[in-house]
Formats: sequence, C-alpha cells, structure tokens
Amino acid sequence: MTLRHRYLVLGPFLLLIVVALVGGWLNTADVHARVLDDLTDKGIKDARITHGTRTTTTDPDGAFSLSNVPRTSKYQIDASGYLRTSAPMSAEEIRMRPLSVTIYAYDDTKTQDDRVKNPQARDPENTKIVASGNESGQIIIAPHPGKNAQVLLCADGFERRVITVEGVLMQVGLHPGSAGCAPLPSPSPAPGASPSAPRPSPSASPAPSPTASP
Repeated sequence: MTLRHRYLVLGPFLLLIVVALVGGWLNTADVHARVLDDLTDKGIKDARITHGTRTTTTDPDGAFSLSNVPRTSKYQIDASGYLRTSAPMSAEEIRMRPLSVTIYAYDDTKTQDDRVKNPQARDPENTKIVASGNESGQIIIAPHPGKNAQVLLCADGFERRVITVEGVLMQVGLHPGSAGCAPLPSPSPAPGASPSAPRPSPSASPAPSPTASP
C-alpha cells in the first residue's frame, strides 16, 4: 500500500477523532457558582457539590468551581440543615431553603463551651414553647421559623433574651440572672363554652317520726 493510500484510509478515522475532540471541548465548560441561603442571601460554607463521582465543597463565601463538565448536565448540592437541591451547570447562584435552625445557648460571662442547661425557645410574647433544649444547651427549631423570625430564649438562672433567627446554626449567649422562664399564660376557655353549673348537693332524707307508744 502506497503512502497516499494509507492517508486515504486513515483520513476518515483522523477526522472522527478531531470531531470528537472539538465536540467534547464545545460541550463542556468550567463552572463557577455560589450556594446561598434563600432567607439571608448569605453564602453557605461547606456545602457539598456532587457531579457523578466528582465532589467539591464551598468556601466560606459559598463559592465553588468545577472544571470540564458537560454543559447540559446537573449537579447535586447538600448542606446540613438545608433541603437537598440540584442545579444546571449554567446556574451562577444556587439558593437553598433552610429546614431547621439549631441554637446553642451558653453563659456569656464565660466561653461558648460553657453551655446553659435545658434552655427553652418561646415566641416573643411568651405565650407558647417553640422548642425545648437539652443538657448540652442545644435547641432545634423545626421547621425553620422563617425570615427575620424572632424567638425568646430563657433558662433557669439566666436573663431572658429575644433574638432574630439567622441561618441554620447559631451560638447565643445568655447573661446570668434570676429572671428565668416566665410562667406561661393559662389557656383561655373555648369560645361559647359556658361555665359548669354547680351540682346541687343531695337533699337529706327526712328522719322517720317516732312511733307512739301504745
């Protein structure tokens, strides 16, 4: 076989290789995006990005990058306290919805490791308990109370404090004091309910009259 004939035979194969390489280059891209809290618009640190067998995590600002990924594919995003979501490679911002918020209460005259035992989270008007904490000072409020929601924190031997919920993890200091958790109001009677009428006391049976002696 002459050299010319070899080129004629190899030509189609070389063309297929070139087309595949060019096509792959055109259909892939480098991704640069941020993962944000949908309520606060702040970046989510350490969110896990999964694309096939490849994984990466976000930086403190919620940013991440992936190189050479198919333009039409999607990736999965997981972060503690948030609803799992997926996004196309073209997305520059991925917003995640919080599922809950975890609050750690600590003694603000000491360190964050000095936790307040058995704290409570209540509504700001102190009409109900939203969530009760444990011996480690951890309170989990689920579902998440929402954007700019406020809760009242209290514990025995500490002053009460109203905070604005932000994100899915908070460290909150309580100041020692004697306020503690105030008593909750007594439940109101149901509308239309009438008070129970007092039950009449049973009437005494009349004593039998003495029988006359004959």
